[in-house]
Amino acid sequence: MKKVLAFLLVAIMVVALAACNGNETSKAPANNSTPAESTPVDDSTPAESDEPSAEPSDEPSDEPSDEPSEEPEESVPTDESGNEIEIPADTNKYVSYGAPNTGDRIDQADSVVLTGYNEELAYGAVVLFDARFGATTPAGLEDYAVLVAEYQAKPYFGYVKTAYYAVGEASAAVNIPADGFVVVVHKYQESDVKALAAYGEDDSIYPHGIQVKDITWNATFVANAPAQDGTVNANEYGAVVSHVDVDNPDWDYAQFAASEDYDIVADVYIAYDAEYLYYAVVVEMDYHYCPNASNLWDQCAIQVNTLTNSPVGEYIAQHYDNIVDATAANEGVCRQVGYGVTNAGESVFESYMGGGKSGDYKVVRDETNQTTTYEVKISWEDIGFEEAPNTGASFGFSISINAREDSTTWKNVKMRNGGGIIGRNDWSKMATVVLK
Repeated sequence: MKKVLAFLLVAIMVVALAACNGNETSKAPANNSTPAESTPVDDSTPAESDEPSAEPSDEPSDEPSDEPSEEPEESVPTDESGNEIEIPADTNKYVSYGAPNTGDRIDQADSVVLTGYNEELAYGAVVLFDARFGATTPAGLEDYAVLVAEYQAKPYFGYVKTAYYAVGEASAAVNIPADGFVVVVHKYQESDVKALAAYGEDDSIYPHGIQVKDITWNATFVANAPAQDGTVNANEYGAVVSHVDVDNPDWDYAQFAASEDYDIVADVYIAYDAEYLYYAVVVEMDYHYCPNASNLWDQCAIQVNTLTNSPVGEYIAQHYDNIVDATAANEGVCRQVGYGVTNAGESVFESYMGGGKSGDYKVVRDETNQTTTYEVKISWEDIGFEEAPNTGASFGFSISINAREDSTTWKNVKMRNGGGIIGRNDWSKMATVVLK
């Protein structure tokens, strides 16, 4: 009996010992545990909910609470001695592709923002070079992406890419086209390098705020004031300052490219004296659509811009873009107006910006000869000058010929890159008029 009791006692002790050991193994020491609530959150895994949470994660972070955001900071370039390299500041000039329109912005994805124009290169620079700089760009372009653009006439009527070098492909200087430009982008400007590489072969490339081609018209001094009577001859105004046709690279017929109906032509005259500016535009076109005296921009008419400053001067360089900076219009430096003649024969005028004045004007439609003649006499004061400019002075001037054929079509013969009227309203693209 004692043996049986002893055996039972031993069995009970073994069972108890096993139970005790089992409880200990189910509780690992705290410093060996990894509780679920301390597991870092993987931000790359989307939440199961369709609605992303705007609240910060409730999960504890492995980082100390006083550490900065996990987003990596942009590395600051340094020289061989470890000194920080100063990156050139952005200007308000940029390059984009596609026909310029009022929706263009310097911060859009396809915009390449310039840090300089016709200047020596520096680390991080984005520079546009044209023929004013010389025949070639600076050498040493190993760290730059390079795009070459040249002006192409019909059907593009704009600048198109003729060569592209990715970073590391160009080393020597690159030739600058006589009518075009070169954009170089340092590899540090990664987003601009990417944007430049995306420009296509057939994309029209637009330089905002820079007049690549010099367009200068000479105004003739006249002793006898021209009459505003709908008849124009060289004895009144002097020589034609610009003949408008498809073969003149100063003029853009892009809106006519689909039909290749380029038969609208015109002559522009500009004269002056001590009190007035005189100008005339004689347009040859086989139709005339102007049923009323309002919204001339939407009918057959002309629009005219005048600047009291040079379009290539410092003031316009800072305030060239009326879409985002109306300073020049608000200060009366730039004025935009329109002139037309209704189907009933009434000469009409509109002011679009800058408080433009009409002056004395006459517009005559001649159906027999299929011409429309616009003549304007306007005082220097009404243009915005405080006093009459002297011989040798220059100012900005441009026109567009609105050529709406009927109630469903809308076309313009415009100056290159819009002339500051059509499209982007970039006033650097106006002609420079010099008083001779």
